[in-house]
Order: sequence, then structure tokens, then C-alpha cells
Amino acid sequence: MIVWLASLWVVNPAGNFPLNDDWSFGLTVQHLLKNGDFQPLGWAAMPQITNTLWGSLFCLPTGFSFTALRISTLAAAWLALVGAYLLMRQLRQPPCLALLAAITLAANPIFYALSNTFMTDVPFIPLMLFAAIFFVKYLRDDSRLAFILGTMLALASVLSRQVGLAVPLAFGVVLILQRGFSWRTILRAVTPAALCLTALLGFEHWMAATGRLPALYNFQNTHLLKIVGHPAKLAGVLANSIYLSLMYLGLFLSPVLLTTLPTLKTLCADRKLARAGWVFGALAMLTLAHGLCGKGFLMPMAGNILNETGIGPLTLRDIFILHINQVPVLPTAFWAAVTFISLCGATALAMQLSSITISLVPRLRLTKPNDDECAGIFLLLVCAIYMLPFLVAGFLDRYLIPIIPFLAAGILSISLSAQPAAFKPGFRLPALLLAGFALFSLCGTRDYLMWNRVRWQALDELMKQKVPPSDIDGGFEFNGYYLYRPNYPVNPEKSSWWVENDTYLLSFQKIPSLTVLHEYPYAHWMPPYHGRIYVLEKQPDVISTTTNTSVAPQK
Repeated sequence: MIVWLASLWVVNPAGNFPLNDDWSFGLTVQHLLKNGDFQPLGWAAMPQITNTLWGSLFCLPTGFSFTALRISTLAAAWLALVGAYLLMRQLRQPPCLALLAAITLAANPIFYALSNTFMTDVPFIPLMLFAAIFFVKYLRDDSRLAFILGTMLALASVLSRQVGLAVPLAFGVVLILQRGFSWRTILRAVTPAALCLTALLGFEHWMAATGRLPALYNFQNTHLLKIVGHPAKLAGVLANSIYLSLMYLGLFLSPVLLTTLPTLKTLCADRKLARAGWVFGALAMLTLAHGLCGKGFLMPMAGNILNETGIGPLTLRDIFILHINQVPVLPTAFWAAVTFISLCGATALAMQLSSITISLVPRLRLTKPNDDECAGIFLLLVCAIYMLPFLVAGFLDRYLIPIIPFLAAGILSISLSAQPAAFKPGFRLPALLLAGFALFSLCGTRDYLMWNRVRWQALDELMKQKVPPSDIDGGFEFNGYYLYRPNYPVNPEKSSWWVENDTYLLSFQKIPSLTVLHEYPYAHWMPPYHGRIYVLEKQPDVISTTTNTSVAPQK
């Protein structure tokens, strides 16, 4: 934990500028502090009331700033790491495995990068984790206090992001599985989910009745229903989503999965599992070979945080909209190695989940699970319920981060519980992988904040010259922060990011039809190069004929 905190000195999260979607969440906090009123922008697709209150607390001492908001997220990230450790200890796992689970989350490049923003993903994680910790304690000890605290934290998570419902729903199912169908058990099982759902629906009704419901709030629900209504399309989406989620989760959980390798000997004793494992492994190797030849199946495959250049979306018009990309990317060999780790991890993950399902389901028909099995089933069921809407509607890479500690804890608690008492998992290879993840996370996040810091320096100096924001296309975050409006009419000759007059444009490279006014250099670490942010000016007689593709909203 101390090393994780010390790494922030290198990253330097200070800076009063937004990143990714957090301009929208930041403006909601700013409005609350200024007017005492909760008024989210139309760009949001989640309740975010919990996140807004949390961020506001950190702005009270010195006033609103994105630096204060990032500090609030870093505090939430630290709580998430503590929660990942305590969850493993609540499952009665040794401290070394609990620490492994926490470091696996800490070194994750997406988690680390998002911890240095005010995105909603990271503050949501400790709420889910601590709710799960108290529910696990209730499943073991029947503690009334644990039940109340778990329900309250689950409620807070649902008012952050709707998918927080996964925790109380999974708890209700497992409690009935553990204690049977008595009226008392059923009432206790449905109470947390019922309270969370009632609060969520009441909150949404209040938002709609008072004209506060964001324009994109129901975007995902509408998209999901469209896909469900077309079975042929649904099958293709599910297959692609399952493949992508296995690849990313296999990569993210690879340090944990390495400690469970000895259990694969037990799995291979089952002929069905062994056959399925070999088939999946063969398909994985074919996928890697195809990716190396055509570069079509190499990581990263999903969008948003991880990309070929490193960490963080490059949200300037030249790359994100026009796809004119001359920014150096990480070598193909690097992504081939990442893909290889992903495939191996996906194979191990698929076999572990298959083993748990095949061994537990038949037994559950005959007898009730013990406390350890109930806790493991609860955690894995949280992951399944959480992922269900994303498997149907699609997802961004950062959507997978909340279930990493749940999968790690669930798999370790169940797969290692069957091992002899003398069994000692190896940590050398996991430590090597975690060191690689940590180095990539540190350098990539530092690079992401560096070019954004330079971008905002250029924008601030431009506005000091009396250039209004309405005359600047400064990229997604700048345009959203200054110019967002929900009913923006998209003009194919301009960015779809709320541009009024793009007399001035920021880019990573020179564009032939535009005049270079200023250049701002920055140093990039991974891959190493010296880049520049250009301030370009459009001449009055130059009319862009380049068409533009609309960018789907990022929730």
C-alpha cells in the first residue's frame, strides 16, 4: 500500500483539468457546491449521487477543483484495496493470499489510471466490496449488525451505479440456498434487494418528475432491449462479449490464477474438463497465431482505457475522430506477449469456473452447501449478475474492474479449499507479472496525465488571449466542460463533441490545411518518445470536407 501511494509522486495527479468523462461528474459536484442542488448533466447514465456527495466532501476545505476530486478518488481506491484484502481475510484465507488479491487490483492498469480521475468506476468498488464483506459475515455468523451494514452499503453502491444491485441479489439467492425456504429466510433474503430497488426507482422517479433525469440515463436500457429483441444478433453479441470478457479477465487475474495452477491437476483428472481445457487451449493458440499474422486479434480489443499507445483515450479530433494517427504505439511484440498472457489466463479462468460449476451444482441438489461454499458461490454469483447486462449490451474495458476482487476471492476460496493443508501456492511468477503490470500502470498513467496537462496548458494560454471556448475544438473533455448541451446538432464538418466554431483546433500532429500557431512539447515514457500538442488555426477560406463519425456516449 505504501509503494502504491509513493508511486503517485511520479504520476502527479495534481491539475485542475478533467479527464475522460469526469468533466460531467465534476460539473455536477460544482453545481451542488455552488447552488446546494443536485443537478446531473445529460451525459451521465447512472445515479452518481453517492459519488457526488463523496467528491463534494473533499472540495469543502479549499473549494471545487479537479485536483480535490482526484484526491477523493484516490482515497476511495485505497479503501478498495483495503476491502479486497479484508474480503479475503473474511473468507479465512491466509494473509499472503489476501495481499496477493489486493495487489492484483492495485497494479491493474485500468484501476490505477482511473484512480487518478474522478470517474465513477473506482469509488463504486469499495461500496460493493464492503457490502459483500458484511454479507459474507452474516452468512457465517448470522450477525444482525453485519446484515444492516451490508444493506446500507449495498444501497449506497446502487445509488452510485445501478449494477450495484448484483450484490444484494446474489446475497438473497445464496441465503435461501443456505437456509432453505422458510418465511423468515425469504423475508431476510429479499429485504436488501427490495430496499435497493425501491430506492433506485424512487430516485429515478424524483429525477424525472423534477426534470433532472439525464438525457442518456436510459441509453443502455434501450440498447439492451433492442438487442434482446433480435435473437440472431443477440447470439453474436453474447459470443463476442464472452470472448472479450474472458480475455481481459484472464489477463487481469493472471497473477491470482497462477497460484491455482496445481489445482488444474485435479481438473485434468476429470476427462470432460480435461477435454474442454485442451479444446479451449487449442483455440486460444490459434487465435494468438492469427493475431500475430494479421494483428486483428491482439490485445487491446475493447475500447476506452487500454489502447495501442498505452493508457487513456486520445481524445483530440485528429486521432479520435479523423483517425489520423501518427502517435507512436507500443510494439507488436509487446501486445503479442499481453495477448499470450490473456489467452493463458482465459483458459485457466474458464477451466476453474467450469470445475466449480461441475463440482458444486450436482451436490447442491442433494445437500446444502457449507459456509465456505456459500461465501464462494455468493462472490461468483455477484460477478455473474453484474456481467449479465454487459454481455448483452456490450462493455468498455473499465466495466470489468469492479469484479476483479470478487472473482479472485471466489476462485481462491473454492479452488484452494480442496487442497491439502500442507499446500503452499507459489508466488514468484505472480510477483513477476505484478511487477510488469505495476510498471506499465505507472508509466502509462504518468504519460496520460502528462499530455493532458500540456493540452490544458495550451488551452488556458489560448483563452488568456481572449479566444472564447466557443471558437475552440479542444477535444472531448474541453468541449464537454465548456460547451456541452444534450441536443447538440451534429455537423459532419466538425467534431461531434459540441463544437460551435472550430476556428482553433488542438491536435497531436500537424494537419495540412491548418496553420500551426503554437507547439507544446511533452515527454512520453512508454513507448519512449517526445511528442507535441499543436494549436492550429483554420483559415477563413478553408472548409473541411472530412466527414465525421458520431461517438457513442461513454457511461
